[in-house]
Amino acid sequence: MEMKVMANKCDEVAALLKLFAHPQRLLIRCYLSDSEKQVKECKDERQLG
Repeated sequence: MEMKVMANKCDEVAALLKLFAHPQRLLIRCYLSDSEKQVKECKDERQLG
């Protein structure tokens, strides 16, 4: 893979990881990964903000 292509991919991956860097977003992502949930369930979960 060319260095320029790798650099572009690294920028994309870094931007994606930055989205999950916030603890609250990471908590929500982990909560949703367990199973499908309705919006009401997420709202009812007090720890999710």
